[in-house]
Amino acid sequence: METTETETKNFFILYKPKDIVSGDFYHAIAHKPTGSKNELFYMCTADCTGHGVPGALLSIVGDMLLNESISTHPDSDPATLLSYMHENVRSVLCQKNERGSSRDGMEVALCRFDKQFTELMYAGANRPLYYFEHQYSEHISMIKPTRKGIGGLQKEETRVFDNHILDLNHVYCLYLFSDGYVDQ
Repeated sequence: METTETETKNFFILYKPKDIVSGDFYHAIAHKPTGSKNELFYMCTADCTGHGVPGALLSIVGDMLLNESISTHPDSDPATLLSYMHENVRSVLCQKNERGSSRDGMEVALCRFDKQFTELMYAGANRPLYYFEHQYSEHISMIKPTRKGIGGLQKEETRVFDNHILDLNHVYCLYLFSDGYVDQ
C-alpha cells in the first residue's frame, strides 16, 4: 500500500492487482493551464476490460489518453475530458466502424480539484464517487456516474457525461475505486 501526504490533505492508494499486471489504473496529476494563475489537480481511477496483459495494455492506452486530454484541453471539465477520452479510445481501437470492431473500453471516475481543495468537480463513466460528510458519520453518500463507459459500443450520436460539483468544506472523506476491489 502506498501512502502520500500533502500539506493540506491526506490520500491513500490501495493497489493489489490479482495478477502481476492489471486492467485497473489510477492517475493523479497537478496541471497549471498556460497563462492561468490557478493550478488544478486531477485524480482518477479506471477499470479497463480484460485482465492481465490485455487489460494492462488498455490501461496504458487509457493513461496516455487521459494525459493527452488534460494537456491539450487544460480548462476542460471532467465530463468533457471523459468525452475526449471516449472518442480517442474508439479511434485508437478502431471502434468507429461496425464490422469487426472490439467492444473493449473502460469505466472511469475522474475528479478535478481546485488549488485550495475546497471544490471538487466529478464526472463518472460507470464509476461512482463515495463520500462521508462528517468524521464519525455512519452514512456514506454516493454521486452516481453516467451509465455509459469509455470506448466500446456506441448507439447514440455523441456520448455525453455529467459533471457534479461537491463543496469539500462539507466533506470529511471521499473514495474512488474500480470494481476490482469489490470483486476480490
